Amino acid sequence: NGGTPSYTYTWSNNQSGITATNLCDGTYYVTVYDSHNCTANDTITIEDPSLLIINTSASNVPCIEICNGVATALASGSAPPYTYQWSNGFAGNPATNLCAGTYTVTVTDSHFCTKEDIITVNDSTVFPPVINTFADDTVIFASRSTGLHTTVFSGLSYFWTPANSLNNSNSPNPIAAPTTTTTYYVTIVDIYGCSYLDSVTVYVIDVLCDESQIFIPNAFTPNGDNKNDKVFIRSNILNSIYFVIYNRWGEKVFETYDIGKGWNGTYKEKTCDPGVFDYYMKGICINNKEFIKKGNITLIR
Repeated sequence: NGGTPSYTYTWSNNQSGITATNLCDGTYYVTVYDSHNCTANDTITIEDPSLLIINTSASNVPCIEICNGVATALASGSAPPYTYQWSNGFAGNPATNLCAGTYTVTVTDSHFCTKEDIITVNDSTVFPPVINTFADDTVIFASRSTGLHTTVFSGLSYFWTPANSLNNSNSPNPIAAPTTTTTYYVTIVDIYGCSYLDSVTVYVIDVLCDESQIFIPNAFTPNGDNKNDKVFIRSNILNSIYFVIYNRWGEKVFETYDIGKGWNGTYKEKTCDPGVFDYYMKGICINNKEFIKKGNITLIR
């Protein structure tokens, strides 16, 4: 105002008019001319706000399949308030329920200035447990059972499958009685919900209840060298037996119902002479079938 209108304006950045636009920070000079070409000068300084700064942090997930990570971005400087936009579509701060991975956050201030930063959510730095899973017997006859075992950790949960042939599918050491060859899987779950998987296979052999699975030797040498000194019935499929041996005169020299008991070649506490002895054997297999055999055994000294 003042002087004689109208006025013209000249700015130090070569703009003209009453308003200079799209200015960066800095000092600008304006000269105003009235209609008599009289002038007036002024100075205007545009200040730059402080830089927009982002400080980030993350809480990691305990394992790759658990998505409970948290990423936090704290903005400062420039012109608050701020808005936060995350690369996974989440808006706000902090970002929650994150899986392991890398995320980009874009912060926008009240002047629509933006800045980006990258945050990584890692899975647990704790090494996963070493699991050793095994069976007492990996090969069993049908109708038999075997113990399963896996590494025991305090406070962890155990889940075995298939469960229908186990006595306790939530024990680290269940008893398995499969009817066919079966692979058992154990899932171990820790306090965070992280799971670890291992397996063991139990092979099931059919019970034939015949000479392919019941062996009676035809000779033995009871000479005290701890090699073949007794004659036994050898089998893994017998529930019970009756085993009797006769000498050539028909005298009963040995009799047992115990599959673990064998004849040492004596009769009435005396050593028997070398010769051929007759035997009779009757057994009940684990499939409840009966096996009977007669034959002879040669005693060699």
